[in-house]
Amino acid sequence: MRLVVVHNPKSSRHRQVEREVLARLPQPYATYEVDTKLDVAANAAKLAKRLQASDRLISAGGDGTAAICLNAILQANLAITTEFAILPYGNFNDLARTFGRPTLATLISKTPKTTKAYPLELIVNSQHQRYALGYFTIGMFATATHIFDSTKIRQRLRHNHRNILYSILQLAKWYFKHRRDEFFPPEFILNGQKIINATDYVAVNAASMAGVMRSRPTIRSIQTFRSQTGNLSNLWGLLKIMLPSVLAKIPSQPTQSDTIEFATLTTLEIQGEGEYLTLHNVRQVQIQKSAQPLTIIVGQNTKLRRTGEGK
Repeated sequence: MRLVVVHNPKSSRHRQVEREVLARLPQPYATYEVDTKLDVAANAAKLAKRLQASDRLISAGGDGTAAICLNAILQANLAITTEFAILPYGNFNDLARTFGRPTLATLISKTPKTTKAYPLELIVNSQHQRYALGYFTIGMFATATHIFDSTKIRQRLRHNHRNILYSILQLAKWYFKHRRDEFFPPEFILNGQKIINATDYVAVNAASMAGVMRSRPTIRSIQTFRSQTGNLSNLWGLLKIMLPSVLAKIPSQPTQSDTIEFATLTTLEIQGEGEYLTLHNVRQVQIQKSAQPLTIIVGQNTKLRRTGEGK
């Protein structure tokens, strides 16, 4: 078994990663440093070429770093032999809220506690784009993640220990400035049904989204996840989604596959695990479960039940 630690030297909490992970894991171990000039797909492709059978891959960063890892594992066709652990050093850490945080002793154990997890797969115009363990969003929420590319905001996050509160404040400012923008065509078809005036589509697989929104995890289900559309352009529409999402669960329905179709070619912002894609000439978007599960090392505080997730 070879330990491989994936980390981002430019992340806001990298000093903690150095102190709590890189300095404490027993040598030898391999590392992959995220290239911030590359997107998730390109980083995943580079990492996939370095992986070996029976590696134990450790993501020490945010959900975006974890997204690179899971896409690399599946690209390399090593899901059967590779164990994957997530150490939360990001702003929202939704995946760690689902799987819990394994200890360093667990990470080097010969027989750590694991679970099978089925990621979501994003397919655009019949072509595979990306996997995400936690969620995909399309529309306003996805577009809003562009604010975290701002140098000013990233520097503030690097020095601000209340990252979630600061992030939410920046998102709120962006919302009131852009809530009247168009994020979807006025009409589209979802699973054969006409949807009018929606700003957002969300597919959720994990126990939380954006740090504060909670959901019924379906991550161990072979086929099922949860999804919903909504119009968040006015405060009433926003509150109808956000209040139950924060206080109870994200309003959503179980589904086994979602197909979104547009009458004309369109440009979409799609985000998964905090990492976004801008896609042009989109005619059709499909969300479904990956056929291949990942083996995830879980912590004691995992949100997954012993016999399954919420329905």
